Amino acid sequence: MNINIPKNNLYTCSEYPIVLFLKYINRYSDLLWCSSLNFSLNDFSDYIGIDSDQDVQWLLESLYNIYNIKINHTSIQDFSSIQREICNQLNKGTPVIVFINAYWCPWLMAYKKGKKTPHYIMISGMTEQAFVCNDMMIDTSEYLPFQDFREGAQELITFE
Repeated sequence: MNINIPKNNLYTCSEYPIVLFLKYINRYSDLLWCSSLNFSLNDFSDYIGIDSDQDVQWLLESLYNIYNIKINHTSIQDFSSIQREICNQLNKGTPVIVFINAYWCPWLMAYKKGKKTPHYIMISGMTEQAFVCNDMMIDTSEYLPFQDFREGAQELITFE
C-alpha cells in the first residue's frame, strides 16, 4: 500500500492518520472540520485512548456522519489476534490506525527516552518482523518492529 503523504504540521497526531486515510480513499478531508466549531486545550496528563479523548471522538463520529465510514476501536491485549486483524485489513487494502506510546516508535526522538507520550500512527504494510508505518512526524514510511508494537500499542482503529 503506497501512502507516502508528506508530513503536515497543521494536524495533530490523532488527526493526521484520519486525513491520510481519507486521502488514500480519495475523499476530500476538509469536510471533516465542518462538524467542529470547538477549540480545546490538549491535556495529555490522563490520556488513555479514544474513550477518554473527546477531540478524537468527534473526529471519528464525523467520519460516519460526513463520509458514512464506520470505525471500530479495539483495546490491544493479545498481539497475535491483533496482528491477524491488521493483516486482514491490509489484505483488503485498508490501512489501520494505532494508538501507541511514542516511547516505542524508533523513528521518533522520544524512542526509549524520558517521558512516555500518547501518539497515533497509521499502519500501511507489514514485513516478517515489523509493521510499515506512516506518522505525522516523518516524510517517509518507517518500520515498527513487532516487539516495540507489543510494548507500546494500546488501541487499534479499523475502518468499515
